[in-house]
Amino acid sequence: MNYFAHGRGFLEDPCFLAGTAIPDWMNVVDRKARLRSKQAAPFVDDEDPQLAAVAAGVVQHHHDDDWFHRTRAFVELNLQLLTEIRQLLLEDTTMRPRFLAHILVELLLDAALIEEDPPLLDQYYEVMDSVDGQLVQDAFNRMSSRPVSELGKFIGL
Repeated sequence: MNYFAHGRGFLEDPCFLAGTAIPDWMNVVDRKARLRSKQAAPFVDDEDPQLAAVAAGVVQHHHDDDWFHRTRAFVELNLQLLTEIRQLLLEDTTMRPRFLAHILVELLLDAALIEEDPPLLDQYYEVMDSVDGQLVQDAFNRMSSRPVSELGKFIGL
């Protein structure tokens, strides 16, 4: 859930920025409503520039995840956190330690990036606030085989 890491380099394009967040937003809104690069890629060259930008942001998100999740730093930190979480939660079978460790690494990445340039976070939120939530939801629904109705409300736009 490293929204900032995915989007901080794309603050000049609100629709692209929103696209970089969609895959993680969907983990909260509707875990079964996935949007993969394969689904978004055909829309990257759409005649509607806003739809094309959202689609390109989704593709960028998955590109970023693909390389980041293969880095030595991610793998090592993920394993370290997984081990520590399992030790802390010996009796608790309701937690998903692997998922929790993965999310913690991503949250730590965002925290480190924000610490490097705190004003950039304010700019990120300003740009994200300028995005039309209904436009993002409509773009998602055009690209996805599982339409959603709560995305626009969730992102509070």
